[in-house]
Amino acid sequence: MTPDEAQPILDDAEASLQAGDRTRAELLFGTVRAAEGPDAHQKAQAEAGLGEVALILKRPGEAAEHFHAAAHLDSGASAWLHYRLGEARMRAGEWGEAASAFRESLAATPEGERHARAEVMGRLGRARVLGGDRRGEEDIRKAIDLDPLHAPLHADLGDCLLGRKAWKEAGEAYAQALLLEPGNADYAAARDRALAVARKLA
Repeated sequence: MTPDEAQPILDDAEASLQAGDRTRAELLFGTVRAAEGPDAHQKAQAEAGLGEVALILKRPGEAAEHFHAAAHLDSGASAWLHYRLGEARMRAGEWGEAASAFRESLAATPEGERHARAEVMGRLGRARVLGGDRRGEEDIRKAIDLDPLHAPLHADLGDCLLGRKAWKEAGEAYAQALLLEPGNADYAAARDRALAVARKLA
C-alpha cells in the first residue's frame, strides 16, 4: 500500500469515527496500521485512530499502547499524542504514568499557546493529586493563571481543596467555575455542598 493509497482509507476511517461507526473505523485504521508502505505520519494517524476507538470502547490500557506508539512515530504531533496518552492513562487509573505523559505534552507545547498549555498543566496537576502528590495543586493554580476563564480548571482546584478539607475555599473555586459556566448543575451542587460544610464548621 502506497501513501497515496493509504490516505483515502485514513480519511474514510476518520469520517467513520466522527459518524459513530466505530467498527468500520477500527477496521480501516487497522488496515493501514498493518500495511507495508504508508509513511510514518500515516502510521501514527492509524495508531491514534485506534487509540480513540479503544477509549470510546472503554479499553484505556489498549488506547494507551496505541497513543504511545503514535507519539514515537510522529514527533511533530507529540504534544497532542502525549496529551491523549495521558488521558488514556488517567482513565486506566495510572496516575504516575499519566503525569509523565502530560509532562511530555507540556514540553512539546509552544510557550505562546497559553490555552493549550493551561489545559495540559491542569491535567498534569489533577493526575499528580490523584496519585497522592498534593503539589499538583500548584500546577492547577498555574494553569488558572494562564487561562483564568477556563471553568473546568477552577472546578479541578475545588476538588483539590476538598481533598484537604478547605471547604470555604473549595466552595469559592466551584462558585468561580459556575460563574464561567452558568447553569452547570455539577458545579452548583459541589459549591453548595462545600459551602454548607464550611458554614456548619464556622
